Amino acid sequence: MQRKLLTRCKSYIYRVKEDNLSNYMLSILSDRGFLPNYFGLGGNIIAYVNKGYSATWNKIDFELNRTALIALREYSPGNLIYANGGKYRTAFFHFPVREDTDEPIDAILPDSYLFSTETFRIIEKGQPTSGYNQGDMVEIEGIPISNVDLSFLSHVSDSDDYRFRMACRSSGYLQSYHRGGEIYSINDLELHHIHGQKIRFVNIGPIAKEKDFEFGYPICIVCGATRSPFASDRELEHFIEHHSKKTCGKEPDNYALTTDADVDILLFKSFKEKSEAINFAEAIRMGANIILEMNRDDLEILLLPETEEEYNVVIYDPMPGGSGLLGQILERWKEVCNAALIILDCSNQCQLSCYVCMRTYRNIMNHENFDRNLAMDLITNYTTNMVFRHDIPTRTGHAIQTGTSTNWTEQGFRDIFNQHSFPAFDAQKEIKLMGQIPSTTPDFYYEESSTNNKLAIYIDGLSRSIHGNKRRQEIDTFITQALENFYKIKVIRIPATAKNDPKLLDYYLQEIANYLH
Repeated sequence: MQRKLLTRCKSYIYRVKEDNLSNYMLSILSDRGFLPNYFGLGGNIIAYVNKGYSATWNKIDFELNRTALIALREYSPGNLIYANGGKYRTAFFHFPVREDTDEPIDAILPDSYLFSTETFRIIEKGQPTSGYNQGDMVEIEGIPISNVDLSFLSHVSDSDDYRFRMACRSSGYLQSYHRGGEIYSINDLELHHIHGQKIRFVNIGPIAKEKDFEFGYPICIVCGATRSPFASDRELEHFIEHHSKKTCGKEPDNYALTTDADVDILLFKSFKEKSEAINFAEAIRMGANIILEMNRDDLEILLLPETEEEYNVVIYDPMPGGSGLLGQILERWKEVCNAALIILDCSNQCQLSCYVCMRTYRNIMNHENFDRNLAMDLITNYTTNMVFRHDIPTRTGHAIQTGTSTNWTEQGFRDIFNQHSFPAFDAQKEIKLMGQIPSTTPDFYYEESSTNNKLAIYIDGLSRSIHGNKRRQEIDTFITQALENFYKIKVIRIPATAKNDPKLLDYYLQEIANYLH
């Protein structure tokens, strides 16, 4: 392993001294997601082949570059990788060196997750399992995808009928960071178009192993060695025994693979059934495939179960920096829907789905949920003009929500702000004033240190006994003027009744979004 590392370091030093496209600044920026990666050479996860074999049995060294999202699937242990006339598999992971431990066993620290085997909703362990019984969820540990070593298996043969691609179960969840976006309505469907949404993607394991209730991939987190989850029992036993007793001092186990990615998304909210969310998203992707002349794999689908009775679904653009396809779907929404309806009216006239209409090998995990008739009903219902509601402000992910709402109305508004991807607001934050009114306590407060923008939100009940009487209104006006004129804090007062008035609520959400932008 040390010799291989030395060889890679020497090769890297040699490459960075050369003038080539991989060292070009625009290539580096596109790999990092600052520019669309139309011309990029690959990504930031590298597969190293040391002493591979060409078709003529000459020894060759080469590298394969992939974005983290593609590597999460392609570099999975057990998958076959075809390159330069050969078949390769992942043999070792290059985990980052830990500097936070003095322990003799320098193993990477995995994260712990809980996921439902029914819906495959996944969350970090310790987070609320809203809508789920924690006893029905399975715990699995996950490690970030990293650079890998590939081992040579055999040459690609003309007698091979097909290329093997392992079907994996991918799940994930939205994180708090994004670069803003817009919210639309399509009849009763709510659609969020969000730019640069950070998502934690989790490769739970091969689908073929789920029936045996086996998840993850056999990996030694000390040295990075791995085996295929389809290896024989004897090989896996030898792998575990060798690493636990002879070399690494820690028993290998099954781990999920993870990565974080900033991607542009279309988030469709609140389907009542898992099958509705899956069929709708797949149909939109099918229609976009025709209208936008894209490959079906240019956009990916991620199911986000909220509870066992509510399902969100995301169509995301895996290209770093975005390809612009999602914006074109919104611009040509009716065309995309009509194209989907044509494909769903299957020429094979299958009962539920087939490879003529909805199925591909890549979406094998959803085959049992596909129903072209259900998809046609959903698309027909939403083949109409979408209505812009309001913008979504940028969410940095650094703020931590503090404070506790004092009543159900305030908690309801807090839930609304979270559902619309607003930044974390502090609840009941006291602000010191001068004069006869010593202080004021907005229901929600937000401060952005980088721009010095400050926002105070009051949820006002307008009945005569509180903010509806003249004396209280005079005090409210005085507080508003003091905050805005002397403390440079923007004040927005929202009537409590706006919570149940969609038009009025959208107006105030847009006012908040405009200020935070």
